[in-house]
Amino acid sequence: MTADDNREDRTRSFEALTAGTRIEHYQIITKVGSGGMGEVYLARDLELDRKVALKFLPLHLCPDEDCRRRFRREAQAAARLSHPNIVHVYEVSEYEGRPFFAMEHIEGLTLKEYLGQKKMGLEQILDLVLQICEGLQAAHEAEITHRDIKPTNIIIDSHGRARIVDFGLASVKGTDQLTKTGSTLGTVGYMSPEQVRGDEVDRRSDLFSLGVVLYELVTGHRPFAADSEAATLHAITQSEPEPIARYRRRASEGLQQILTKLLEKSTTTRYQHADGLRSDLIREKRRLDPETSQHLAAAEGKGGRRSLWVAITLLAVVCLIALWQPWQSLPSGGQPDKIMLAVLPFENLGDSSDGYFADGVTDEILTDLAQLSGLSVISRTSSMQYRGSEKNLRQIGKELDVDYVLEGTIRWEKSGETDRVRISPQLIRIDDDTHLWAERYDAVLTDIFEVQSGIARQVAEALDIALLKSEEDALDRLPTTSALAYDYYLRGKQLFTIAAYRPEDLVEAKAMHRSAIEIDSGFAQAYAELGAVFVEMYWDKTVPLERSLDSALFYIDKAVELAPDDPVVHQALGWYYYHGLRDFDKALVEFARVLQLQPNNSMAIASIAWVKRRQGHWEEAREGLRQAIKLDPREPWYRYELGMAHARSGNFAAALPYYDQAIAMQPQNLWAYMLKAYSVFSLTGSVTETQSVLDDAVAYLGPRPEITFFESFGDMVT
Repeated sequence: MTADDNREDRTRSFEALTAGTRIEHYQIITKVGSGGMGEVYLARDLELDRKVALKFLPLHLCPDEDCRRRFRREAQAAARLSHPNIVHVYEVSEYEGRPFFAMEHIEGLTLKEYLGQKKMGLEQILDLVLQICEGLQAAHEAEITHRDIKPTNIIIDSHGRARIVDFGLASVKGTDQLTKTGSTLGTVGYMSPEQVRGDEVDRRSDLFSLGVVLYELVTGHRPFAADSEAATLHAITQSEPEPIARYRRRASEGLQQILTKLLEKSTTTRYQHADGLRSDLIREKRRLDPETSQHLAAAEGKGGRRSLWVAITLLAVVCLIALWQPWQSLPSGGQPDKIMLAVLPFENLGDSSDGYFADGVTDEILTDLAQLSGLSVISRTSSMQYRGSEKNLRQIGKELDVDYVLEGTIRWEKSGETDRVRISPQLIRIDDDTHLWAERYDAVLTDIFEVQSGIARQVAEALDIALLKSEEDALDRLPTTSALAYDYYLRGKQLFTIAAYRPEDLVEAKAMHRSAIEIDSGFAQAYAELGAVFVEMYWDKTVPLERSLDSALFYIDKAVELAPDDPVVHQALGWYYYHGLRDFDKALVEFARVLQLQPNNSMAIASIAWVKRRQGHWEEAREGLRQAIKLDPREPWYRYELGMAHARSGNFAAALPYYDQAIAMQPQNLWAYMLKAYSVFSLTGSVTETQSVLDDAVAYLGPRPEITFFESFGDMVT
């Protein structure tokens, strides 16, 4: 009987896979698990001398040659995924007619096993689900739907990172599917309603399954569990789960709303994208009580801490070398007193996935106001920290040292033939809580720019600030005529300016701005932001791209051609000269031009200070950073940088208060601890006092490692 004849014999028994069985260039070590979707074996890749996991699929899932070809094509597409929260699929093949795929072997526990060993705090739960969400977003962008998200398909590795496993059963858009409409594929209890019905599924099905996982993590119960499979499937399509407050009193209404939207029966009212869910999870995580974070610290293992402290030691080496060599790095005098205004995050009253839009519009209003020379506007980094804050306006005004606050609400209405935006701003005087001005704007989305500039004009009028002709012209300028291009621009800007410059965020920001300029080839700000993203990629070296600087210059030059007087354009060009070419003189010219156009731009002020520091103009650098702190008082990085500017000119005593402030605002700032320790040692020569600073770091970041940090630090300074 030929191999093909064997393959067509659906009734034959298959060879048992035992330790030592050779399968192509793999050798079975042991069986590690099995379930309704197949069996998993630990094996060794004999060619590359590494451990891998082999998953064999039951024969009934691939009954004919066409099905095997579809499975191969889909698994190969999944193998193209490369993301830190996805277990990599190496290849797909067959053994004795049985399809299998080889994937990365991860040392760790499945989420189900992890749950069985410890009770997780809400912050750790949200952190893990955020990681899963990011992995799904990467898959969905590649148009791959997992279709079997469940605790046993999520591994928590030895570093505490969540990894999605088993993309071998995924569906890939544009290919024949492994399962056809009318059949089901998945795990009972975690299926979406459309999976239960045998309908076609997409990314929203994965989000439903993730909602089931999140519900189970929070409550310890599955939301649709019933006495039988049939009853469970009926509950998925017909029943609503119990409120999570029944099982966990500390769970907030915000978390309940997230779960309710994840578990919507209809795909049209469910979360549409993983990034929308991610934004809501981040907001919810920020609302948790500070004491909740202790659950996360208690759950981390020694391995993660050891790698953390190795990083600290390496950072200290870099710091010590740099501190012995002064760098070659705003003009002093300050500005006259002006009215101080803070623009607080406008509350999003629409769909939670539109949070980026509300943030973007708020930022654009702030940017319009920052162009007014008669006004000082607190930078977005500081004002955005008060999103969802329970503090009253007097407290906020005192912390930001402002006279007035502009706040409001935004709703993006997408029903009907035309998208509409409803914005309700109000200007409040802090000292007596007086509402000086309030308005309601109801406009079609394409008129959003007129609304934004109109708000800036009304605020200026209410504060009796006269607008210069150049400021009037700037407010009249429309960045784009396309609402869709503007939407992409806001998404890209949020990823680039709000996120922590993670490689995946930079890549996505690049894609968003490219989409914006593809729609509107005259959108200067989108060109400028795209160029700035390429500069950041070059500077951080986190995204390996050839000719990043050439790409940056191409897009920035186009922006200059389109809008030679736009501050966003000159800021991007300044970064190109500063971080790209290290041409400090040209960078200073561009940053100074930004300040001419936008006097309240704290980033431009800080950029000038950083360049001055590299040129060795220490006092000008310090004065510039003090001005930046005035406009951005809640930004810890400026305080850290001011401390460093003092230390690098030899004034260690003046540096210490700024390091303390930076640590108080951002306790995880390793650099602040390191430079504070060095400044204490340089100032006092006291090992005991230096050790005290390091002990503070240990107290926050976790127990001391086996090889004490102080020993390595002491070796370097003595």
